[in-house]
Amino acid sequence: MRRTFLLRALALAGVIAVIAASCTGGGDEGRDDQPPVAQPSEGQAPATEPPAPVEGTEGLWATPPIGQTWAEYFGIELEATLDAGGPRILDPEPGDLYFYTNSGTGWGASNTKNSVVVFDATDMMDWKPLAVTNLPAEYSVGYSSHGATVSADGRWIYLQSMASPEKPPRLIVIDGFTLQPHKVFRETRGGFGGHHLNNFTGPDGHEYVMNIDFNWNWGGSGAWVLDPSQDHAIVGGMNRQDFSGNPYILSGDIQGQYMLATVPAPSAALRGKMEGYLAKIDLETWKIVGATPVLDPIWPEVTQDGKFAWVTEGDGQKVKKIDLETMQVVAEVSTGPGPWGARLSC
Repeated sequence: MRRTFLLRALALAGVIAVIAASCTGGGDEGRDDQPPVAQPSEGQAPATEPPAPVEGTEGLWATPPIGQTWAEYFGIELEATLDAGGPRILDPEPGDLYFYTNSGTGWGASNTKNSVVVFDATDMMDWKPLAVTNLPAEYSVGYSSHGATVSADGRWIYLQSMASPEKPPRLIVIDGFTLQPHKVFRETRGGFGGHHLNNFTGPDGHEYVMNIDFNWNWGGSGAWVLDPSQDHAIVGGMNRQDFSGNPYILSGDIQGQYMLATVPAPSAALRGKMEGYLAKIDLETWKIVGATPVLDPIWPEVTQDGKFAWVTEGDGQKVKKIDLETMQVVAEVSTGPGPWGARLSC
């Protein structure tokens, strides 16, 4: 079984890139029509002393509430900076359309590595796989993922690696042309690690990438932000203590002023038995400025004018419409079991 979620369209020199996240792998090993596999280039072993996280990052969120760096605040280590050079596996021309999906090793998949598969979707009547990443075994074998995304300019791919019993959770930054790994971030605070990834626009109009951990069951680092323009430095976000709970999905409004976060019950066993809440976050300060109770909140979607959010209730079997000025529920509709993801039309 494969589930994919369309996340975003991106442009690079007239080339449009689209990325989707898959909860399971494709199980296509052994096929004769397999796409090219990106082979690791020489010199990709981590340095003897891995580089430290970027110090003194500039920008909207210069310093964390506690500690010297945002990476320290979230317990994230820059484990390695690798040589991502080599021949271009992807060499897009203006007008090309790419579709990216992550393909993990869990949930019955026959894949042996956590990876990203790239399809040529220029002609939707005849779209075909172009390439698949071939990450070093240390960062891919035994790992799975729920999420992947690409930077707003299409230059970088971000792939989550959910923890296995023998390996820590990691986030891999991959060169969008050579498909070689460039940065490896390792989480130190336990839990499953990355769960969802998305792009968003900050109040400064800058494009960022947000990693949201699988924060249920009293583990995880919260939601932390990378800046592709600063060599993927961690530059902001909120940990689980900032939420007094476990953030699940964060969606930004189009104006880039607020972020909406669903914060369900603290463990899977309590879902549907106690209310969580929807949080309204000021992106200038990373502070919660409004909240409303919601039973098992899963996915928030914000209207284009930023006035309302639609929120799915998984175990609540409803979708609720919330006024973001008053943070009051103004409408709801019953759906039957399991509303999960959501998208609003233009």
